[in-house]
Amino acid sequence: MKQAKVCLLFCITLFSCILAVQAETVDSLNVVGMEPPVKQEHQAGHIWIEPWTGMEFVWVPGSCFQMGTPKGGSFTPVDKQQASLLGDNFLVSILKVASVFIPVGCSSMQSSMPADFDQYTLDERPVHTVCLQGFWMGKYEVTQGQWSAVMGMNPSYFKSGADYPVEQVSWDQTNQFIAKLNGKAGGGFALPTEAQWEFAARSGGKIQRYSGADQADGVAWYFANSGNKTHAVGTKRPNGLGIYDMSGNLREWCRDMYAKDAYSKHSLHEPLYISQDEKEQFSRAIRGGSYYLNACDVRCASRTWSWKEHSEVDVGFRLIKKD
Repeated sequence: MKQAKVCLLFCITLFSCILAVQAETVDSLNVVGMEPPVKQEHQAGHIWIEPWTGMEFVWVPGSCFQMGTPKGGSFTPVDKQQASLLGDNFLVSILKVASVFIPVGCSSMQSSMPADFDQYTLDERPVHTVCLQGFWMGKYEVTQGQWSAVMGMNPSYFKSGADYPVEQVSWDQTNQFIAKLNGKAGGGFALPTEAQWEFAARSGGKIQRYSGADQADGVAWYFANSGNKTHAVGTKRPNGLGIYDMSGNLREWCRDMYAKDAYSKHSLHEPLYISQDEKEQFSRAIRGGSYYLNACDVRCASRTWSWKEHSEVDVGFRLIKKD
């Protein structure tokens, strides 16, 4: 009987200890486990592949950078005599001025150049600080094969193959694509903002004229080397993050509305330009230049725009994904 009592007392003690440990564990879970999980720390250039379409995304770590082009800061003065030595790369009317300013790396232009390059880059100023959280950026422009997989058709003018970038898609149509992709793949996909686009193009906010280089030829399909057509994605060198064709091949839609003075209205964190102006509400920013534009227009900082319902033969897009 005595042994039974000792055994019972031991069991009660052991059970009490177990309950105490469980209670401590539950309290710990209530304190720690209920907190939002810490985001996984990705490394710059890490790859994630969307399983349905096979789209590859590159991790772009968040940081702050100086967005835009300084006044006169990207240009080298060239006098009339030096400019004339470049032969037929300039219009005769340009050569008549006393001096011209040639953007560094743009002397191979084969099309019209504005004489006042500070005016030419007016919408790239003021240079301003922008801070971004990390995000996944499409490694390539969205291809014809990927578009067809989601939309069931191919609108491109250059139907050259599944690995060629899709073009002739409007901003509105790209958002139809995104809506279908989000419905199938769980959400989080979007067009990049202008700030995200430029930050990624410049290999994470570095001072780079083109996406991955200071000369266009190695990283961009543009007027001087494209043969006036698109090329398969990823056939030029990537930038420092492993992202391709952010200079040249196709111009790319961004999420922002377009305004020449948008930079003066940017917020410090995650800027996205939205306007109540009736005209601007139908415009959307475009970045990156294309296969038939000159070297100046495929710079990382270069900006242009189109109406959101328009589709053009040199405009495509790439996506971001929120982590």
